[in-house]
Amino acid sequence: RNPDRSSFDVQFGSPGLLFHHAPLLVAYSNLSDGRIGAWSYGRPFHRTDARWSLVTSGEAARHRVLDFRDGALDTITERHALWFALQGGMALHASSQSYVRLWAGVGWRREDYTDTTQVAVASAPYSAFGSVGAGIDAARVRYGVFEHLNGFGRREDVDLSSAVRLGVWAAPRAWGYSGRAAGLGPELQWQLGTRWRGGLGLLRGKAHGVFGSAGLDSGLVRATLDAASLALPRQALLLHLEGGALRHPKPGAAFDLWSTENGPRGFGAHEFTGTRMLYVMVEDRILVADELWGLVGVGAAPYFEYGGAWYPGDSTRLGGNVGLALRLGSPRSVRGDVAEIDVSWRWRDGLSGSPWALTFRRSFTLK
Repeated sequence: RNPDRSSFDVQFGSPGLLFHHAPLLVAYSNLSDGRIGAWSYGRPFHRTDARWSLVTSGEAARHRVLDFRDGALDTITERHALWFALQGGMALHASSQSYVRLWAGVGWRREDYTDTTQVAVASAPYSAFGSVGAGIDAARVRYGVFEHLNGFGRREDVDLSSAVRLGVWAAPRAWGYSGRAAGLGPELQWQLGTRWRGGLGLLRGKAHGVFGSAGLDSGLVRATLDAASLALPRQALLLHLEGGALRHPKPGAAFDLWSTENGPRGFGAHEFTGTRMLYVMVEDRILVADELWGLVGVGAAPYFEYGGAWYPGDSTRLGGNVGLALRLGSPRSVRGDVAEIDVSWRWRDGLSGSPWALTFRRSFTLK
């Protein structure tokens, strides 16, 4: 339950229901304002030296989509969706240290949005689209093993590989795309990782868009920089920088830093939303005990954060906070998630109420 809706979620996963290394995942969410079902089955590239992959996935959904602006609810639409996708690939080169893979995919989807304040649900339009894409992935694989970076009492693997993904998707008019939305959609993803004695660094980014006859119709650019130092005993000093921009996102796809938990933690739900975003975090994680009373890991973390999200043409919505977090986690947990209780002193133009805030949340994880 959150300020937007309540939901009952069920998920089933099997690592190899019919074939070896072919996981099945089925998920269903019964929302207070709709329903969502999703599935995935097939054989992915389960190892760096795997030679081929073939995965099918899909979704069936009917639910409300909420868009917020300036911290308030702006529009409510209802999403009707049904889609299927098939993607596979083969490795031109594959070893435990590196790989080069060719991939291709095809998809079909029905996705429509209706304004619930003006259009009856029974009169929702029906639109179907098809797309096909292909590309190449390449990586030099490297992992680092660290302690006390994210959790307690366990050694953690962090992917420090250097990798790049290039591809292009075709959205032809003959397959259902309208005028400006029809065209070619290039995509690019990259990661550069490094480590030094007592630390690590990760630079990641992605960009994609659809170019039609009138130029760029929609797209995304986003980049993150993470650096961590474990040079001091029983401490992990983290720096996180992130920025991004969207063009013509579909309903519900704008940046919402409360929903994605990548914004100043001392602010309320949907305080920062928009198609431009910026976020800076510095946090010093101090270990108190890996297993207090043999049950729970305990830590403290002073932090500084600054960032926000906004729409072009509106005033830039940015805010910051400083504070102290109490970190709690189980050293025996399979997932290794850490919960936080945060006390923040915050600032922002137009801030109403007390500058102090108490929040409960899941800790930021460096993966």
